[in-house]
Parts: sequence; structure tokens; C-alpha cells
Amino acid sequence: LTGRQEEALRCADRLGYFAVPRRASLGAVAGALGISRSATAELLRRGVSVMIRSLDGPRLSSAPALPGAPG
Repeated sequence: LTGRQEEALRCADRLGYFAVPRRASLGAVAGALGISRSATAELLRRGVSVMIRSLDGPRLSSAPALPGAPG
């Protein structure tokens, strides 16, 4: 993770963006970070992607595709 990705993920988590039900909007996270909503969304997407790829890759790649998922 880059420093900014980690900062965005930690901020989003602290505010409740990943909670169910969600307690903070993307706009709230963006406001706390002082950046645009689109920049925040990109940081969160890329950060989550890095974390997912750091998991056991072969297990993830051998998982069956979800019906209707692009492929």
C-alpha cells in the first residue's frame, strides 16, 4: 500500500465507511481527507485491490467465477 492508500483506508474505516450499514459516505471520507470524491474512490479501490492481491493468490484465482460476473 502507498501511504495515501493506507491513510484513506484507515480514515474510511474510522468513519464507518466499511460498516454495515454504512455510517459514512464517500463524500464524508473525502472531506476528512481534504480531497475529491473521485480521488478518494480511486485510493480506496486501489488500496483494497492491493490488499486482496496480497492474500493467498492461488486460492483466489482458483475460486469459481460468480454467475453473471465479467470474465
